[in-house]
Amino acid sequence: MDQVLPARPDHHGLRCFRPLGKRRGAAAVEFAVVAPVLLIMVFGMVDMGRMIMVQQLMNDAAREGARTAALGGSSFGEVSSRVSAFLDATGVDASRVQIELTPIDLAAAERGDLVTVQLSVAFADVSWLPTPRALGNRTLRSQSTMRHE
Repeated sequence: MDQVLPARPDHHGLRCFRPLGKRRGAAAVEFAVVAPVLLIMVFGMVDMGRMIMVQQLMNDAAREGARTAALGGSSFGEVSSRVSAFLDATGVDASRVQIELTPIDLAAAERGDLVTVQLSVAFADVSWLPTPRALGNRTLRSQSTMRHE
């Protein structure tokens, strides 16, 4: 009587019926199909995270500028310098940010008048990616208003 040998068990105790050599190229093909989708998703998350971060930093910078503008005796130069210093300290290139102040002449503002600081920047100027695709044509805007003292 001939003796029948069982199939060789693999590491998990399961039986292997197919040699591994025939599947060697399948993993490379699967990776080639999945890798571009995965990279697009990762870069999209980085881009979206950067946009949210810069928007929050601009909100904070506008508030700092409005605080400076609300003080008596301040000027547009002081407001602009305060906003730029805040943004530069947080890693945003302040030279690319547009700063608008209403009213323009703070010396003419009376106590209780509203002073508004508006900031805007093209997202392509502050993105970490060399060519932001999905969000590259957006403009980030922020505004803060306080009463003049």
